[in-house]
Amino acid sequence: MGRIKDTKTAFMAGLAQHAWDEGRVVFTPFFNMPMTQPGISSDVEDWALMIEGILSVGWKLHTWQVSADAKGRPQATPLFVRPV
Repeated sequence: MGRIKDTKTAFMAGLAQHAWDEGRVVFTPFFNMPMTQPGISSDVEDWALMIEGILSVGWKLHTWQVSADAKGRPQATPLFVRPV
């Protein structure tokens, strides 16, 4: 991975770990579309790497919502829960 992707992944995993350590039941991060993402259908690697970082803490993906920001760019709000 590159430095920016490593930083994003580590940052998101750190937020997930902090929420986990606080005993939170849900974790709801917010992902913006990477500026480097081409305008065609493809893998959004930045999002995948951040999700992998969150899953590595122990969270499980529950639901996923994608909408558009004020400029029409995709943004995602996944909901992670503690496994039962």
